[in-house]
Parts: sequence; C-alpha cells; structure tokens
Amino acid sequence: MRIDPRESMELARLCGRSLRTLECQFYDPLDIQLLSELTELEELHLTVAEVLGNISPMVLEVIKSCPRLATIHISNVFMNRPSRVDIKSSFMLVGMLEACRDKIDIQINGGCISFDRETNKLLVAINLYYRNNLLMEALACLRPLNHLEITGCLAAGSLRDLFAALATRTTHYLQSLSIDKGSLDFGDTMELAKITTWTSFTGQLSDVRSFWHLIHLSDFKVFEKRIGGRKITFDQSTGKLTVSPLNVSLGDRLANGIGLNPLAGLQNLRKVFIAGVFEYGSMRDFLGQLAACQGETLQELRVDRRYEMSNEELREVSRMKSLRTLVCSVSHVQDIEIEQLAHLPHLAVLVVGSHRAGSLKNLLGSLAASKCPTLVHLAVRGESLTPQEVTEVSAIGSLKGLECAFCSTEGLDVLSQRNCIEHLGITTRED
Repeated sequence: MRIDPRESMELARLCGRSLRTLECQFYDPLDIQLLSELTELEELHLTVAEVLGNISPMVLEVIKSCPRLATIHISNVFMNRPSRVDIKSSFMLVGMLEACRDKIDIQINGGCISFDRETNKLLVAINLYYRNNLLMEALACLRPLNHLEITGCLAAGSLRDLFAALATRTTHYLQSLSIDKGSLDFGDTMELAKITTWTSFTGQLSDVRSFWHLIHLSDFKVFEKRIGGRKITFDQSTGKLTVSPLNVSLGDRLANGIGLNPLAGLQNLRKVFIAGVFEYGSMRDFLGQLAACQGETLQELRVDRRYEMSNEELREVSRMKSLRTLVCSVSHVQDIEIEQLAHLPHLAVLVVGSHRAGSLKNLLGSLAASKCPTLVHLAVRGESLTPQEVTEVSAIGSLKGLECAFCSTEGLDVLSQRNCIEHLGITTRED
C-alpha cells in the first residue's frame, strides 16, 4: 500500500506497540522516518521511486529507533549514473549495519548485505555494490568486523582498496575472509597480509606468489579453478597440509607442484598429504623445501599411491629426519635411493604403494640390521615380496604389524617364528 503523511502518523499511533511486519510505499520518501514510531517492527518491505542517497538517511533513523528490526527489503530504487559513485549511501549503509542490535539483513534491488552483531560477521553480495555504484572501502569503517564473506563474481583487483583501507586502520579486527567466486591477485593478498589479525582464508588465488601471504594464517582453503588447478588446505590446529588436483577431467593437463615452496614455511606443519595424480617429478622442489624447513619437525608424509616418486624426490624425503609415517610409491626409484629410507631415525610406519619386484631387499636388510629399529608397521602394496625380502622382514625386531603379499610360501616358516607381530595381513601369489 502507498502511505501519505497523515496515514503514516495514524499507523504509528494505532500500531506503534504491536506491528511486526510492514510492506508499504510512500508518496514522500521523507515520511519513511515516521516509521521510527513503530518500535516493535521486525520486518520492513519498502517500495520507493528514489535514488538510494535520498532514502538512506531515513532508513538509518528507523533502524536506530526500532531495536527489533532485522529485515529490510527495499525495491524499485533508481540507479545512479554508472560513472558516479554513491559515497553518501555507502557510508549510510555502514551506519545501518552498525546501528543493529543483533542481526540485520538488508536487501536493495535484490542485492543483499547482512551483519551479525554477536559474531561480527558480514555477508556481502557483491552485486549490491555493483548495481548501486557503492564504495566497497566504506566497509572498512564497520567496527568490529571480524569475519567477512563475499559472494558473487569479482573482477580482479576489485577488493584491493577495501583491503588497503582495512590494513590502514589504527586497530585491526578482520580474522577471516571467504570469497566464493572470482580470484584474488597478488596485489590483493599483499594488502591482506598487512592486516595483523587475519588468520583464515577461503577462496581462489590467481597468482602462486600469493602463497607467501598465507604462511602466517592458522587455516586456509585455496582453489585454483583452471586447467591443472589445485585445491590446497591447511589447518594449523592439526598441522595438516593437503594438496590435491581440482576438477580433473579426462584429457586435462595434470596439476603440478609449481609455486608450493612458500607453504613449506607454515607454522606447526606436522603432516603433508599429496592426494591425486600430478606431473611426474613436479614435487621435487616442494619436497626439497620441506626437507630444508621442516626436516626436523615434520612427522607424517602421505603421497597418493598413483604418484610415482622420482629418485630426486625420494632423496629429499630421506632428508626429513623427523618422519614417523611415510606413504609413497617407488616403482621408478633406484634401489640405492630406496635404501636411504632406512636411515630415517624415527620412522615407525612405512606404506609402499608400489615398487619393482625385489627392489626393497636392501631397504629391508638395513632395517633388519639396525641396532635400534623403530619400524612398527610395514605395508607393501602391489608387487609381492620375494623370499629374500620376507627373510629380511622377519628379522626386523621392532615390527608389530605387517601387510603384504608373498610370491611363494618360501619364508613363511621364518615369519611364523616371530611371536611379536600383533597384526598380520598376507596373501600368497604363486608365479
């Protein structure tokens, strides 16, 4: 319904203490402020034929006077000229968010922005700012803004001024940032890295150099939506970093390990999982950096069995002296490089995803000859163990769990004399 000034005052007089929801249109937009008398109002739907700048001051007054008001939908707002940024409405909108007592959801011509005072979380549909020519960096004035989630397609660099404004505030508040579409570029993340309270990120990156700006975060989920793209996640509370290909389709170029080196410097990095198929040999630099930065602290490395390690890559793994769990495939690795794994002083769990028949003999022999063996569990997938390898396995004094296949029953009598093995999973394969 369309309300004139007299009807507005009468409405306030009759329903000021009871009206919860109102859907209306005003002859004069200045009369919107008369709704301030509806102190129990919870939901307001306004249809206006004005530019946003002409109604935002009145809407702000209504929010300040109606403590329960949580939903405001404004439709039919006239658009500003594309070249004109509505600075006034940009800051008025921030004032509306700050004025809410609990939660507020504001929709303008279908674009939405909402703020939760309890969690200090702001949700922004980017089309609200694009359609109404609003200034994004005005949001830096919203305090405290701890969590920011942005939805909708972003143009590269379109958030840089906002991040710069947040970074130049005297006091920093932003803790988490989530972006569902569009990518941040190197300039964006450079500004974000200046925000000392920023600890969490979910979104896409267009430049691998941006990983340098993530290494101080406590958690992140990064997506690279391109051919050969990757999904990279980290959780500092568990110390787990996972790298996997993203949306792999038949015929796509394989993902690789290029640009991952900065992630070797993550704080409290304890576990690294490389899941999925990558270009052969492409993890060498990353594994080398891991060995250099985390060689005395990394406890677990799990590499997908479909990824065959190269000689150079396994050589870097052998430098990670703190490893307790190792999962890898070594079908393309020379025996002498495989044997070096026996010198990992804390290795307790070894899972071999694939290997060449007989190529584990030297490794198992070195483990068996160790004066202080640490290997507790051994699992060998793929090729069967040879009789010689079974004999060496049987001599590893610390072993309590074994999973493997035998190419013959020869050697089983030796293994049967081991009374310390608690878990045994074996199959025999006659040649």
